[in-house]
Amino acid sequence: MKHRIRSFALSALCAAALNSCLPVPAALAAKTVPPSSVQLADRNETLNVLLIGNSFSVDSSEYLYQIAGEAGYDIVVGNLQKGGSKLSQHWSYAKKDKAAFTYRKNTDGNWKTTKNCTMSSALQDEEWDVIYFQQYSVDAGVEDSFYTSDGKNYLALLAEYARNTCPSEDETIGWNMTWALQADSNYEPYLEQFGGSQTEMYQAICDTTQAVTAGAGIDLVAPTGTAIQNARSSYMGDTLNRDDKHMSYDLGRYLAGMGIA
Repeated sequence: MKHRIRSFALSALCAAALNSCLPVPAALAAKTVPPSSVQLADRNETLNVLLIGNSFSVDSSEYLYQIAGEAGYDIVVGNLQKGGSKLSQHWSYAKKDKAAFTYRKNTDGNWKTTKNCTMSSALQDEEWDVIYFQQYSVDAGVEDSFYTSDGKNYLALLAEYARNTCPSEDETIGWNMTWALQADSNYEPYLEQFGGSQTEMYQAICDTTQAVTAGAGIDLVAPTGTAIQNARSSYMGDTLNRDDKHMSYDLGRYLAGMGIA
């Protein structure tokens, strides 16, 4: 199953990276599989994909059902999110089995929403083939934000929790590497952490992804932030946000979905 999932989740990314002006960083490219080296997934089988995050996972998942359909795949998409939440909060909610999340599910092109949902109930809702985690926007480029006070990696803890909770016997745990903020953002943490530099934030996200996924039980990295940064380097420019953080409702969200796909 993992081999089949990787062929779906990474082939489009690799092809896009080869034709883009900003390549996937070497540390991330090492985690991908060239599309020619794997067989296509059986389009008669349904892929079950769950994203766990915040409003950025909403952006990343919004058009995933349609993108998969255009490629000829049947897919179930789940999105478990709490706006503005960090990995540390996700781990706290998981440990306490707290009904802190909004769960959205798309099985037929339409989203159905369940409020006050626990992480365990979402993980147990399907035999998920791939489960993506994602960090809070600016913290995605701050390595210290991924660790507990005694040095444990939140991502590793959540990956283990997902494997122990999901009914699937062969789930793939993924990392959704999100995007840098719009260059002219006035968001204070962006100004403080990265000096208001989109390029610096993007590079920090790449470096942090390399550091925190190593040894954390992560099977694949979806370089969504690279897909967005590549597009920003094209004729489109820095026009993909609906505000200084989130993707636009049309092209921005579609590109974020391609990052996952």
